[in-house]
Amino acid sequence: EFGFSADRITHVPNFVDVESFTYRNAPGDHLLYLGRLSPEKGIMTLLGAMRSAPDTKLVIAGTGPMADEVSRYVAEHHMQNVELAGHCSAERVRELLAGSYAVVLPSEWYETFGLCIVEAFASGRPVIGSRIGAIPDIIEDRKTGLLFPPGAAAALVTCIRELANDRERTAAMGKAARAAAEAHYGPETFYQRVLAVYDEVLQS
Repeated sequence: EFGFSADRITHVPNFVDVESFTYRNAPGDHLLYLGRLSPEKGIMTLLGAMRSAPDTKLVIAGTGPMADEVSRYVAEHHMQNVELAGHCSAERVRELLAGSYAVVLPSEWYETFGLCIVEAFASGRPVIGSRIGAIPDIIEDRKTGLLFPPGAAAALVTCIRELANDRERTAAMGKAARAAAEAHYGPETFYQRVLAVYDEVLQS
């Protein structure tokens, strides 16, 4: 769109050390949000959705410019189903992932990748993500997660309930997510992709 020739552009996605994440096939007891607390991340859409799903627990791991606003919103609406974990260490993030049944990424801006999706996949957790930016390029809808229109709280509630109420299906999606992480987002795959780019450049 900006005039660069498509045949001169190669995309190599980020990677994670898949084996460093604990894989438990059995879904945990909470939905997990990992990321900054800022408007473009769709955090208020997520909180609105959780008001309509009071029987579902959400853990929010992260901080940011909206931290105080999020805290006030949770308190003012007496949202006992929302836990604000704040900034978490890498070890704590892995624990929260292992104890979750799914991760939610409700972004309303054009995410360029979304590393938390791959971290969730490595933990065997499906991801509920908004259909914007690179998110639908990573999540295979209804196989490794669920997609919904950005900003659509009602559609997000439907996705949350679908995974919360069908543990067998959620576990199957989690298994597919782990397989996707192993096949596409491990360090060896990244290394081979980078080498292939170097080879192509040298040969040209």
